[in-house]
This record gives sequence, C-alpha cells and structure tokens, in this order.
Amino acid sequence: MRYTILRLVLFGLYVAIFRETPVNGAITFLSNLRRDDKQNIEVLPDDKEEPGFDLDERDIQKFHIWPKGIIPYYIDDFSFDKVLRDTIRTFLGHTSRMTGLQFLELPSPPNDDSRWVFFINRQGLLECINQSFRSFTNDGVQKVLLGYDCIINYGMLEVVLMLVGVPPQHNSPDRDDYVEIKMNNVIPNKKYLFKKFKDDEWLFHDLEYDFKSAGHYDTHKFTVNGKATLIPKDDSTSKSEIGFKKDFSSIDIKKIKMLYNFISKKEASVHLPQCSKMFHSGSNFSKYRENKIIERKPRNKPIKYSGLPEESPDREDDNSHFDEVNDQINKNITTPQTIMDNKDDDEEIEKPENIETEEVGKDLEPKIEESVDDVLKEDSQKSEERLEEIDNEDVDKQNKRALKGKKNEKDQNLLDLSDFATGENT
Repeated sequence: MRYTILRLVLFGLYVAIFRETPVNGAITFLSNLRRDDKQNIEVLPDDKEEPGFDLDERDIQKFHIWPKGIIPYYIDDFSFDKVLRDTIRTFLGHTSRMTGLQFLELPSPPNDDSRWVFFINRQGLLECINQSFRSFTNDGVQKVLLGYDCIINYGMLEVVLMLVGVPPQHNSPDRDDYVEIKMNNVIPNKKYLFKKFKDDEWLFHDLEYDFKSAGHYDTHKFTVNGKATLIPKDDSTSKSEIGFKKDFSSIDIKKIKMLYNFISKKEASVHLPQCSKMFHSGSNFSKYRENKIIERKPRNKPIKYSGLPEESPDREDDNSHFDEVNDQINKNITTPQTIMDNKDDDEEIEKPENIETEEVGKDLEPKIEESVDDVLKEDSQKSEERLEEIDNEDVDKQNKRALKGKKNEKDQNLLDLSDFATGENT
C-alpha cells in the first residue's frame, strides 16, 4: 500500500514537472504567436518589392534551397504529445504566412530517398540542440532535434531560418566590423559555430548587419566561464536586443524572399487552350481584358559574392584617355585640308599614356598609327579625286561658255543678214 501511494506521488510530481510545464508553456507560446502574427503581417512589405535572386544549381546546393519553396515535414508522435505537435504546426503555419514558403505536413514518414524534415526528440531533451548551418543538406531526411524548452521559448526560429537556407547573422563576413568574438570564452567544442563565412558563402552583402535577427547569438551564448562570448562594438547597441527574439526580424524575412521569390515563380504558368466553340460570349464580353504576364527581373547578385572586381577610378581615367585619343583622331579626319597639311607629320601624333600595362600600350600604338595612315591615305585620295572632278567641271563650263558664245555670234549674224536682206527688198 505504501509503495502504491509512493508511486502515485512520484507520478504526480512527474506530470507536474515534466508534462504540465511544457503544456502550459505551449499554450502561452501559441497565444503570443497568434497575437504577434496579427500585428506583424500588416507591417511586412509586399512580395513585389523583393524580386529575389536567380539562383543557379551551384547556389541551390550551397544554400540547400527547397524546390519551389515547398518543405515537407513529419513530426514524430512518439517524441511529442498533441499539444506540442500542434505548437510546431502553428509555428510552421505562421512562418509560411510571413515568408511565402509552404510547409507541407506528411501523414507518415516517406520510405524512399526523398528530401523531407523530421522533427524528433526521442530522448526527451529540454534544451535546444544547436545545429550548424552546414548540418543541413540537399538530399534525404533532414533531422531536427527539438527540445521541449526550444519549442516554447522561440528556439525554433533559429533552426527554421538555417533549415530554409539563411545562415546566422553572426557568421557574416563583415561581422568583425560590428561585433567582437571572444573565442577564449567559448566552449571548445562549440567554437565552430562562431566561424566566419567567406564572401562567396554570403549572398546578403547588400543588407545591413541585423542585430535583431532570429539567427544571431546572444552575448553569452556557449560561454565556458560566464563571460561574454560576443560583444557589440557600437555602444549604442542594446545588448538586451541581441539574441532575445520572439519572431523573425524584417531583414530575416527579406533574406528568405531574396532566396525564394524569383525561383519559385520562375516557371511560366500553364495556359489552357481557348474553347471558343463551347461557350458563347456574354453581353459584357467586350469589357474583358486579358491579364498580361509581367516578366519578372531578378535581383543582381552582390559583387563580393560573385567575385567580380569592383570598379575603380583608375579604369575610368583610362577610358577617358582613350576617348581623348579618339577625339584627336576624329579631329584629324573631319578636315581634309588639315589632313593634307599634317600628312607628313603622322609620327608626331600623341600616343596614349597612363595605360594599365606597357604591353597594352605597345599593342595600341601600331594599331593607332595604321588606322591614321589608312584614313589619311583614303582622304588624300578622295581630295585628289575631288580636285580632278572640280577641274573637269571647270573645263566643261568653259567649253559650254565658248560654245554658247559661238552660237550667239552665229544667231546675231543671221539676224543681221536677214535685216540686210529685208532692207534691199524694200
């Protein structure tokens, strides 16, 4: 009897500590999430304001992008009770509305090698199991370990952000300009989570550093001695805002749309053939206007990500110098008389200076000289031909004048003779 009472007491304590707390926390989490959902959706920008990147296969593999933004998932019913499963579903639905992604719940785990997400916690862990961005791949099952506290304390924000392809903000290539990482204070086996990404591993160079990101660590994350592991360099930045999140930041949502907006709508929509023989036009058919499909243009990828050299003022100076050379050549071409006068001074034409390399200058000099010589020869020939034509025209005019004078003299003689003949007759 005593053992039975003792078991009931232990079971009650177990339910109160390990079961009732997650359930109450899940209910509080859901109520806060629904309230935040209604407030934040109205503030979010429209999809039309963010065109998105045109990602190629290399980019898709690098950021483990989900095709068309559809993410199938399954929640382990052995790991989570109904309240916690509903909490996960509600959060994923909230994420879909905020980002435009489609989280699709599967009725059972797939048996094939398809790609899907498996939310699991068979060991009954309480804390969040921090996973790195590179722990997710493009193939097979993507296992996500969710502790009970992770579900009700907004820990899923960070996990889902990495799951859909957005790396943590504190791993950005320019993070040293904004925060200072104290590696000596980090747990040794967690230092890899603070590793900085390369420029070609970060697609968001054009966006500002986001302290409020759901993927940003707080100041004492993974501390080994109680000291700060991450310190903002700007004193105006509030340390209480770093890492303590209740929802995605506006920049987080913008990053997701930059990854998925263009590729999810890239394929042209399928149009059904017109069946004019099956239907008769109504009285308002004349008011019908077909909706034209507007071609979407993607966002340009950052120069740092693509590895292209940035434009420098030296290049602009070089181009302007080439323009001056071309203008000088054009001046010599426009006036034939100037060309005739300077025909013997071709060697004195100014040569291009301040070119990037000497080899380019050596290659350009003979080409410029040859082009000038050809132009000079061609224009001199044209001028000579023009002079000959003018001479021929002058000769023709003189001949015509002489012939005209002779004709006039002949006509005048005829008139005189006729008058003389008329006088004799009278």
